[in-house]
Amino acid sequence: MFEAFYRLFEKYNFSIIAAEDITPRITPTLDMGKDIADRVLIALEIGTEKFRNKHPLITRMFFRLFKKKIEKAKLQSELLDSKNFMDNKSYNFFLLQNKG
Repeated sequence: MFEAFYRLFEKYNFSIIAAEDITPRITPTLDMGKDIADRVLIALEIGTEKFRNKHPLITRMFFRLFKKKIEKAKLQSELLDSKNFMDNKSYNFFLLQNKG
């Protein structure tokens, strides 16, 4: 998985002193960020409910106008899911020493 990365270490004359997967330490921060984002979205939905009901045409126009940005925000929200993150990505810490 990290073979190309390790080759760079060798190419630039570094040796690995310590290596550690720190992904489990990152996930609580992701969970907290997702919780905050969910709360903000719920508050926004509640706060705009009356306007959306009174002005459905303006609401539809707004969503069509900002469709790409809304989809991007939904995708970013999915990336805050810690289980999904751990399945697809990892954070690793490498302590290196110059051989020279």
